[in-house]
Amino acid sequence: MNQDFFDPEVYSDFVIEAREHLETIEPKLLELEKNPDDLSILDDIFRPMHSLKGASGFLGLKEMNSLAHKGENILDELRRGRMKITSSIMDLILEATDALREMVDSLEAHGNEGSVDTSHIISHIDELLQGGGSPAPSAKQASKPEPPPKEEKDTYGLTLISQDHLSDFVEEVQESLSEMSGMLLKLEKDLGEDKENINNLFRSFHNIKGNSAIIGFTEINSLSHEAETILNWIRNNELEISQELIDLLLTISDTLELILNNVDHESAEVKKQDISGVLKQVQEVIKGKNTASQDESVNGEEPLPKHETSVQQTEKIQVKDQDADDVDPDDLQIFEQAVGQQFENMKFALEKIESGNGDKEVVDGLYRSLVTIQNSTGYMGFEDLKTYSSGAADLVDQGRNSDLDFTLMVDILKQEMSILESMIQKKLQSITSAEASNEDDSTVQAKDESEHKKDEPAENVSGKETEPEQETDKPEESPAASADSSNVPPKEQAKTKDKSRSAIASTIRVEHSRLDDLMNLIGELIINRNRFSMLSKSLEEGHDVVEIAQQLTETTNSMARISDDLQVTIMNVRMVPVQTVFTKFPRLVRDLSRKSNKNVQLITEGEETELDKSVVELIGDPLVHLIRNSVDHGIESEEKRIKAGKDATGTVWLRAAHRGNSVVIEVEDDGGGIDPEKMKAKAVEKNIITQEKAQNMEDQEAVDLIFAPGFSTAEKVTDISGRGVGMDVVKNNIKNLKGSVIASSNLGKGTRFSITLPLTLAIIDALIVKVAGQTYAIPLDAVSETTKIEASKLSEINNRKAVTLRGEVLGLADLGSLLDFSAGTQERDVLPVVIIHIGDRRLGLVVDTLLERQEVVIKSLGEYMGDQPGISGATIMGDGRVVLILDPHEIYKMATNRH
Repeated sequence: MNQDFFDPEVYSDFVIEAREHLETIEPKLLELEKNPDDLSILDDIFRPMHSLKGASGFLGLKEMNSLAHKGENILDELRRGRMKITSSIMDLILEATDALREMVDSLEAHGNEGSVDTSHIISHIDELLQGGGSPAPSAKQASKPEPPPKEEKDTYGLTLISQDHLSDFVEEVQESLSEMSGMLLKLEKDLGEDKENINNLFRSFHNIKGNSAIIGFTEINSLSHEAETILNWIRNNELEISQELIDLLLTISDTLELILNNVDHESAEVKKQDISGVLKQVQEVIKGKNTASQDESVNGEEPLPKHETSVQQTEKIQVKDQDADDVDPDDLQIFEQAVGQQFENMKFALEKIESGNGDKEVVDGLYRSLVTIQNSTGYMGFEDLKTYSSGAADLVDQGRNSDLDFTLMVDILKQEMSILESMIQKKLQSITSAEASNEDDSTVQAKDESEHKKDEPAENVSGKETEPEQETDKPEESPAASADSSNVPPKEQAKTKDKSRSAIASTIRVEHSRLDDLMNLIGELIINRNRFSMLSKSLEEGHDVVEIAQQLTETTNSMARISDDLQVTIMNVRMVPVQTVFTKFPRLVRDLSRKSNKNVQLITEGEETELDKSVVELIGDPLVHLIRNSVDHGIESEEKRIKAGKDATGTVWLRAAHRGNSVVIEVEDDGGGIDPEKMKAKAVEKNIITQEKAQNMEDQEAVDLIFAPGFSTAEKVTDISGRGVGMDVVKNNIKNLKGSVIASSNLGKGTRFSITLPLTLAIIDALIVKVAGQTYAIPLDAVSETTKIEASKLSEINNRKAVTLRGEVLGLADLGSLLDFSAGTQERDVLPVVIIHIGDRRLGLVVDTLLERQEVVIKSLGEYMGDQPGISGATIMGDGRVVLILDPHEIYKMATNRH
């Protein structure tokens, strides 16, 4: 389907909302994994999956829609108790969530879903839901011959209206994938006790499925379709949640994210992905489910219908959220009449739209009918019907608010109506049957069985609501197009990720109140601008200069206040909670702990701490490496921990907190800690330091060796870490963010990495000093205090200048000498000293003059001056002079290495 009719803001909203959905799902899944009996978590997972399915279908993202649909289905089965929550099912949902996230990333970067292989996820979900092989192709599918793979292009196009539009869409899906990952983990933990979690997951996949279908995202639509099906069975208690099922949904999530990362935004081309592996896993799940259903039928219970297509499967769902005894017969009669009237109204509206006469009034009437059904089902307590009708209403509402040509949506809307009408009819039939069974159980039971046999063929013959199987129209893919990111070279992944970030402008959500504050400040600026114009005119006309000067001073002070308020407001607009990054790590720890055969829990604190969005976007990779090291190297095996008197389950803490004008993020574990002697020995062995230096090295300095390039004490290299590559990169990445990282360790107790980051990369408070005739700025966050020391009180300790200050021995360094000024600082009896701190360590810098404290704007030095030692940037002073900004961490390192 062509998407040129979509407004760019629709895709912008989709990307943002999709990411939010995914960020909701993943932590909920982790929570569910730990508390599998908490079925309410399933609802929290189901809802965003359902939303993703619907939104992706609305936008034509077929692959995303398919995968979200599959995720929604399996979550629904978990919610309904038809499947048990297992690790494999949790993994499957998480994999689906990851794949959705990759599709969102690709959509944001390239304008399409990418070449994420979701086939194995969808196949796995199909097997969970269906059992025993792939669904038989429909007559429509059989009549359409599959083109030879070699003659097919390996890409297909998405016709999005603009890159900005696509950027918003991808961001929303990525947010949803992130949320869904957490919800899948919660599902794995509580095995479906949190019904709301399952519903959120289902809705997220449902939205992804729907939006991807409209855009034409084949793989995403197929995978989300399977995930939706599995989630639907989960929430209907028709599928037991297991580890395998979670693994499958996680695989679907991972595959969706990979698909998103392989979309060319410039050409809006999607690289086809081989998702057969995932689909095969789905088939295995479905096979197991149907086998269990057949066993139940032997014991006298009605077997569950086989999984065919998303529409057929949805039609056969038995809604069980309200007992027949709780339904008032009069209310039921009124409900049936009211809903029937609304369906008549909707059919009339769709006929008008299809004939080209669907004006705004007709579309609004269609929307009102769906809202009426939503409210009516909610009043009756039919929550599943309310959820589905709400999704359909949202679909129409999005279309009418984006000036959508609804003639392009008639088929989809008819399908949604047909599904909803079928669900309502089955609900009414189930209530009627239940009431009859209360009067005469034995008679009605035989009658129901015979009626079921009569009705079933009619369902299967209808055909008009049958969706074609996604993989039938898709040629075979190369094995290289695997959804497993481990098969993709890291450099290629990095290229794709970088391309994604550069192709689309970054966006940010802003609270309406903050925009109101900005508008008020702009209004004050305009008032003061007019006052300046008036004062200028008064001077030209020769009015009293003294009076004008007084007014000018007042206006200038007012402008200063407004500029300060404007700066604070703009900074607040750029602030986002670190929760957007933290939500990814429960899933990471869960996967790493399973891979390393350790029991590890992650505790997060301070997720609400806000940080500049540009910093938040770049801090994720360093944190991933630190957490991987903590799980792989920090946390001991269960046997070692028990032997050491520790809890068998290791703990990793991820904290964030404000400290002054900085944010401190800590990664701490209660593992074995870092052995300083082992660090020294390994450093000598690798020729990083000499034996003599090792003997004189303090324990903290030995711990700092972990940041040396290529340094590793790992006894074996794993696929998680241990190659000696990364910690130096972590330090450099954080340095590029104008931050610092410090390692501290207690042997046998654990290790802590503390990352200090500025609130913003744009403006800092600085202390202006003069050294050897040059002016420099020292970031005030790194300054403990300033003082003056008599030169006669200086002493030497280990060839270093030092002074005793309030009982503390403080090392001193001549800043001029560190910066290679031959003259150094001036010789004098009293020395101005700036005391800087790097974590718990302090150093006194001797300067010539302490000038002032000032707020400065940070400017980059550019590539030609970027490698200057001890310099992090520059600023322009009020008189036009360029002043270099010192890097306190680099200065400290230069001072300690020089001695």
